[in-house]
Amino acid sequence: MKLRSISLIVVVFLLLASSLSACGGSTADPLTLAPKDILPDEVKTASTTVQEAYRFAAANPDVLAQYPCYCGCGNMGHQSNRDCFIKNINPDGTIEFDNHANGCTLCVDIAQDVMRLMREGKDAVTIRDYIDTTYSPFGPGTDTPPVGSISGTSSVSSTGSSNGAIEACTKEVPTCGEDSGSAPALNLDGAPQSAAPAPGK
Repeated sequence: MKLRSISLIVVVFLLLASSLSACGGSTADPLTLAPKDILPDEVKTASTTVQEAYRFAAANPDVLAQYPCYCGCGNMGHQSNRDCFIKNINPDGTIEFDNHANGCTLCVDIAQDVMRLMREGKDAVTIRDYIDTTYSPFGPGTDTPPVGSISGTSSVSSTGSSNGAIEACTKEVPTCGEDSGSAPALNLDGAPQSAAPAPGK
């Protein structure tokens, strides 16, 4: 009789545990990331952190367009953290990547903080305040419009000098605040776009 009671308790416990884990125990990442194969070759060999930031930028360009970068890349014509990863999104949806963030830890750190705060459920205004407060001491910010005032995607200009770039970047090429050219443009499925990308300046 005791054995039967213990068995029944174990069965009930297992059923409860399995139903609870199905109702909210999922640990799936709530962020959308583009597939790894979309990344340019030079980014595919970078750290996982850099690759993840590029994948996030490709899948969420309008999200990163809401947040400034503070590495000095505004001197290159960048208007947001998005521009450090994406040089252009063509009307057909193909992406021309910018290699700048591949060599700038500050750009990647900002993108990773945006991702972390989104995973924590923070709203865009709170994230923007955090980015501004945390990174503004490093250097001049890009001229990023306030959260909510950006609609759609646009071309990114990469012109200007690198004066004012800070020493937050640790890789030799490309240097923060310098125009680094661009990686080949790809569709979101990783296929090359039909037209050749514009050369970097």
